[in-house]
Amino acid sequence: MTMPARILALSLALLLGACVGGSGPVDTYYRLDVPAPAAVPAPLLPGVVEVGRFAAEGLAGERSLLYSYRDKPDQLLRYGYHLWVEPPPVLLQNQLVRLLRDVHAAPTVVTADLRVPPDFLIEGRLRRFEQIAGAPLSVVVDMDLGVVRLHGGDLVLLDNYRTEKLMTGDQPADAVRAYQAAVGDIFSRFLADLAQKQGLR
Repeated sequence: MTMPARILALSLALLLGACVGGSGPVDTYYRLDVPAPAAVPAPLLPGVVEVGRFAAEGLAGERSLLYSYRDKPDQLLRYGYHLWVEPPPVLLQNQLVRLLRDVHAAPTVVTADLRVPPDFLIEGRLRRFEQIAGAPLSVVVDMDLGVVRLHGGDLVLLDNYRTEKLMTGDQPADAVRAYQAAVGDIFSRFLADLAQKQGLR
């Protein structure tokens, strides 16, 4: 066998070996589907409400699911093959828009891409969005939420919301379900605070 023929045969063997070899890990993508609370008795914000994209601190703005160890809170790690379908700031923005519409918190709820002049602006900052490894397994969600009346620049509400929810298992999918419960709890508290500020409760 000539040298070129040997090289070709070796190349084919390597290629076939790669084809029959085991495949690598498969990426898994997760949606955030937050349960909506009961409808509010009256519009909390009378006018057009724009929900801005959430700001995020560091890795909290990336698509990988994050985790830290309870005994090493200063270290943050991320899963290699478990990701959100979109970055958490986008997921949270979309979920808050849907929730505000579902509970009829305002006559119109939009995002900036619709280019509708708003009367109120809701903005958020995501500080923590991570799983806590170590007993008990849980997730932590920590964010700031603020509401501004644009005509006059009045600050209607600004507060920090933090919650920790226990996981029912030890898999990333269990963490996602805990995230959904945690964000639902925070958004419910946000609506309750807004109703109180507006004198509706």
